[in-house]
Amino acid sequence: MNPCDPWSVLRSRPDLTLVWAGDLPHGWRGCTDGMTIWIRTGLSQTERRCVLAHELVHIRHHHTSHQPAAVERTVRAETARWLIPDLHLIRDALCMPDPAAELWVTPSVFRDRLASLTDDERSRITYSLDPAN
Repeated sequence: MNPCDPWSVLRSRPDLTLVWAGDLPHGWRGCTDGMTIWIRTGLSQTERRCVLAHELVHIRHHHTSHQPAAVERTVRAETARWLIPDLHLIRDALCMPDPAAELWVTPSVFRDRLASLTDDERSRITYSLDPAN
């Protein structure tokens, strides 16, 4: 199973239900109660992938309702790490006009991944981008 493929994770979890919803609260792209995942209709394929991954992370942590901002930030960081685990891909995407699109994630997921880089990861990317190396 591809660790970056939330759809395969969903397929491996017959206990979960996916519902396409047009009536989520304003600004919400998805939500979960721990057993059902609702994803807003009309999202792009990339947005659907990222929303599903985000909701699966909530489920992994046994979240069943709306979470405080601090928890949400942690879930966003974990989602971004799951969807973009490879530092080489991040490094290569940084040289592209639209790095998020190159990595098949939304701009916000890409920003979350950059924000969650450890000091060591940031140093490794910076070192590998240095033309002298």
